[in-house]
Amino acid sequence: MDEPARKARNASKLGEPNPAFARRIAAAASGCVTGIRWGVPVKLAAGIDAAIARQDRDAPVKVGCDPARVQPEDLTLAEACAGRRLLA
Repeated sequence: MDEPARKARNASKLGEPNPAFARRIAAAASGCVTGIRWGVPVKLAAGIDAAIARQDRDAPVKVGCDPARVQPEDLTLAEACAGRRLLA
């Protein structure tokens, strides 16, 4: 883990997502989706997208209910249970 990510993780209170760390995860999750937008109204989710595009880790945005969750965007649970795997 790089130093900025370590600082963001350590700065977060237990049980509360750190928005800066969550945006780093979402920006790095190419080909995947994260929970950073889950439960966030569409109007506010646009702020998340803008902060990621600007690489603004200090933007005051609301994050979703499970921002650290990362999952493939084109694989369903049923497919995974049936044995389908994504190729790297």
